[in-house]
Amino acid sequence: MFSDLKRSSSRIGSALAVALCLGVSAVGFAQDEAATEDTAGADNGAPWLQENVGARAMALQAYTGLADDAAAISMNPAGLAGMDDTTVLFYTRESSYDLREHYLGTVLGYVGEKGTLGLAWRSVSAGDSDDAPFIGADAEGNVFGALGWRENALEVAYGHEVDSNIQVGGSLGLVFSKFDGLDETAFADDASESGFRGLTLGVKGLTADVVQYGVTLRNLGGGVGDAGIAPALGAGVAIEFPRYDNALLAVDFEKQFVDLAESTTQIRLGAEYNLEPIALRLGTAQSSDRSRMFAGFGVNYESLQIDYAFQFINRAARSLGDTPRHFVSLAYVY
Repeated sequence: MFSDLKRSSSRIGSALAVALCLGVSAVGFAQDEAATEDTAGADNGAPWLQENVGARAMALQAYTGLADDAAAISMNPAGLAGMDDTTVLFYTRESSYDLREHYLGTVLGYVGEKGTLGLAWRSVSAGDSDDAPFIGADAEGNVFGALGWRENALEVAYGHEVDSNIQVGGSLGLVFSKFDGLDETAFADDASESGFRGLTLGVKGLTADVVQYGVTLRNLGGGVGDAGIAPALGAGVAIEFPRYDNALLAVDFEKQFVDLAESTTQIRLGAEYNLEPIALRLGTAQSSDRSRMFAGFGVNYESLQIDYAFQFINRAARSLGDTPRHFVSLAYVY
């Protein structure tokens, strides 16, 4: 599972990981200072971009140290350097309130001797059913219809193999937001905004044959319209147990630097057990305000990978029920 990285000294990887952690401390201090002057949650653009992509990553939750498929484009671009085959990943999720997300990522294989390029499109939108989040109605409750809303993000990422034990990577992109109004209502005017997706930096390395780690600093300088996209720090470790049918345990720490009513620090844990060609998965994301549990499986048939995940527990003091439930991915490697 970790065969793309070989055992060697980890001094370079440790230095890069420490550098990222030190860099994020300055970002975090600046965000905390600004938060005292802003209303909680007022500067939190495109929060949907903070969530994992790919059904495998959703089921496991802890993915920073793995980053071994096309989802790495958005989550840890350093992982791209270990991919020498062209890969296409399509992912979709279904949420309550008729919210939907789609993701299409492509890994283009090696660029030069040690580099790998990735491109991704990510979209979230609100449908027009009775459960849609943006319903137009008058003072008497008469419904005029649903207001259309969609956001798109385009990303380009590059991963580079420093040596057999360490990979680095970066990604950046653009975000586009569009809101379709309803005629003869207070929301008749259409609105659109765009902005910088933000810069994401990542490191991925191996400290032993079966222990892999990753560190990311995401969304630096990102924003859409007048709202900034919250920077986030992620750090994770994944451990493989080859004697037990390639069982895998992973843990991530994540901190978003934004002032919200709900805690933005969480621990993610995941486990995977491979019964070729089927993999079984469990994962959880825990913060002081919210507890989420996931399960899923994957089926690998030659060059085709199908993954499914389901969120079966979501407990929070401030929950509106608008959380994703079903996640499906289809990947093809050639």
